[in-house]
Amino acid sequence: AADRLPIAPPVLYGGSVNPGNAAELIGQPHIDGLFIGRSAWQAEGYIDILKKASAAIAR
Repeated sequence: AADRLPIAPPVLYGGSVNPGNAAELIGQPHIDGLFIGRSAWQAEGYIDILKKASAAIAR
């Protein structure tokens, strides 16, 4: 699609995102963000995912 569009649209991964895989997923070259479902229903799980994804991005 990048060869047909003036800009590349961001890609959000919307599969099974959880604290155990958030860092690995956000570290993938073609994933720009995470669409978090059930793992975000509880604040503790959401905060855990944010911390792990943020740490992975900072590397």
